[in-house]
Amino acid sequence: MKIRLASASDEMALLEMGKTMHAESRFAHFPLQEDKLRQVVAVSLQDPKGHCILVAESATSGLVGMLGGYVLPLFFTDALIAQDKFFYVLPEHRGSSAAVKLLMAFERWAKNRQVAEIDINMSVDIDSARFDRFMRHAGYQPCGQNHFKRTR
Repeated sequence: MKIRLASASDEMALLEMGKTMHAESRFAHFPLQEDKLRQVVAVSLQDPKGHCILVAESATSGLVGMLGGYVLPLFFTDALIAQDKFFYVLPEHRGSSAAVKLLMAFERWAKNRQVAEIDINMSVDIDSARFDRFMRHAGYQPCGQNHFKRTR
């Protein structure tokens, strides 16, 4: 499993994986807007100091995972944190080294940007218990909970 920064040539594969993630997530009832997905990819590729998209690439299956993130200051201090926008591995590749290697690469990327903390969030509600075990095993501490209420 190879981990690398995404490039413009990965756009179609990233969009397809984004569609798969959307369909599997609790957000599936919202309409998917491909233009917004393209915009997220474009912004991330244009600002490599502040944004990244890392991809997991299998020699036989192509792109099988992605982790997009960014660096930002907290609202009350100049201290920087790195936060994910999305962290997804295709269902048939869960349990492989993809997620671990993506997370390790994101940590390296974030540390190179002198962040004080790395935050990985779970709001898509895809196998939350397994994700929690994975993150705890990787040394991350849980903080708070995600809650939502549908209004329509």
